Formats: sequence, structure tokens, C-alpha cells
Amino acid sequence: MKRTNIIILIAAITTLSLVASEDNKQTSINGITIQTKAGELTATLISQGYNPREITRLTLKGTLDERDFSFMRENMPQLLHLDISGITNSTLPTTVFANNATLSTVILPEGLTIIPSEAFKNSRIQSIIIPSRVNTIGDYAFQNCTSLVSIALPEEINSIGTYAFENCRSLSSISICSIISYGDYSFDGCIALEKVIYAGNLLDWCNQTFASLTSNPLYYAHNLYINNECIEKLYIPEEIVRIEKYTFAGLNCKSVVIPNTTTAIGSNAFYNCNLQDIHIGNHIKYIEYNAFELCTDLRNITCSAVVPPLSNQTLTSINPQTCKLHVPKEALINYYQSTIWSPFLYQAKQ
Repeated sequence: MKRTNIIILIAAITTLSLVASEDNKQTSINGITIQTKAGELTATLISQGYNPREITRLTLKGTLDERDFSFMRENMPQLLHLDISGITNSTLPTTVFANNATLSTVILPEGLTIIPSEAFKNSRIQSIIIPSRVNTIGDYAFQNCTSLVSIALPEEINSIGTYAFENCRSLSSISICSIISYGDYSFDGCIALEKVIYAGNLLDWCNQTFASLTSNPLYYAHNLYINNECIEKLYIPEEIVRIEKYTFAGLNCKSVVIPNTTTAIGSNAFYNCNLQDIHIGNHIKYIEYNAFELCTDLRNITCSAVVPPLSNQTLTSINPQTCKLHVPKEALINYYQSTIWSPFLYQAKQ
């Protein structure tokens, strides 16, 4: 009996010793959680008995600086999942995760306001949670992130940089909440895009600013969802005086109605849309360069303006033998005398 009690006592002491030695280590199925200070990540991991080269999942709290991010990049070759939502940083170093070939998931700091230039460039990132306070995505931030599948932009986003998502060729959907200024070629090469999910209204979408055709994700996605409905028939809001360039480039819709309040249509505004019918209000004055370029399915253009809109190579890709032009009776002679409009088979609008 005494021998048995001694064995039990030794086992209990051994267990307590192991617990004490593991007191500072927080390991679970969710990975390792570490509290650290700026520049001390290396020492913190090693002092707590972790081998950085074996860590696959890591949650960090406290504060980090460039030395810590450099250490993770150079000495943690198996790190797949990183949660830094709990660190106090409001900024991150430029190229912080660039060229990282292992990280697949990153949860960014809650207080972050800017995703810096080239932050994830050429990385293998598959998913990312962008905090609600982020308002800017820098130039080249996700360039060549060929494994990135989807991304949701928070309400505070107001600027997406040049080439920000260039060649994210696995990106299939993007969720957008706000009015944004898009830099040149923001989504160039995003050939897998299938839909743009927009949380605002159509008026807000009309106020987006696109620097080029491929800065508009619709160029590839074709499908625009507003209020969970795919836009198939487009009715431009009466508040829109000018439809800006590239606004609906690539949109998959059959018809568009442009109100009497609209006076101008910007260049490439409806580039490569599969439109069949266009209705243009009576106050239109300018239809700019390539506004309807590659709208080769057009069958009817109805224009209520008595004075033909000025246009610069707007209708060059539309076949005048298959597309009819409908105008007011009193305007027939005006359109007939217009070099731009006269080739079309027009009928007097009733």
C-alpha cells in the first residue's frame, strides 16, 4: 500500500512539474498564441521553448516592428496561418508579406488604416480579413497573388492603388461597400472574376472613379450585384448628369435607359457591354470616345435629343445595317446630315 502511494505521489509531482514548465506556452488546435513587444518576437518564442521553423499557426498580441516581420519572413518557413488582429500596430512596413511562399491566411490588425504598397506582392495568400478601419489599399498591394480567391472590402475603403490586384488570376469575386477611387489597372489580369457584389446603390456605383478599363473589376466579372440582384436592365438614376468613363465597362446587361437629366456619356462608359437596346434622353449633348465600343449586339438606339449628340468614334464597332436609330420626327434631317449618325437605319420615333 505504501509503495502504491509513493508511486502516485511521484506521478503527481511529475505532472505538476510539467504543467509549471509549460505555464508560459499557449498551444492549442488553433496554434500558438504569443504576447510580445516590438523587436522581441525572436527572444519571446525561443525563451518559451518554441522552434520558429516548426510553427504553422501563430497568433500574436502586443506590438511588432520591422525586425519581427523580417524574422517571420526569413525564419518561419512553415507558417501558414497568421493572426495579428490583436497587435496594437496601426501601420505595417511596405512589402511586409511580399514574396511569402507559405502564408495562406492572414488576419490583419484591427487598428490598421492602410494596406501599404506591395504588402502581399507575389505572395501565396489565399484569404485575408481586411479590418473595418482600412481606407486605402496601396499600389501593387496584392499584385501577382495568384492564389487569392475572394476579397471583401470594408466600408471605409476609398482608394485602391495602381496595379493593386493585378494578375490575381484566381480571384472570382469581390465585395465592395463604398464609393472608391481606382488607380490604373487595379484589376488587370483578374481573368477569373465572375461577380462584383456592391453594398451601395446604383447612384453610388455611378460615382465610382476608374482610371482605366481594367481598374474596373466589371471589365472581367461582367456581373454586377446590387441588393443581391444581378443587374440585367440598367436604369441610370436621374441624379446623374454625366456618366463617367469606364463606369459600366464589361457589364452583362441587355438594355440601358439614360434619363433626360444626363448630358454626357464618358469614354468607354459601356465598353464591351452586350447591350441590345439603348434609350437616351433629350438633354444628351456629348457621347465621348468609344462610349459604346464593342457593343456589337446592339439592335436599337433610341435618342430623344433633337440636336444629334456630338460624338468621337463612339459607334465605330456597331453595324449600321443591323442597328436601327430611332429619333424624333422633327430631328430626322438633323441626324441625316450628321456624319456620325446618318449611316444607321433610322426610323422616326413616334
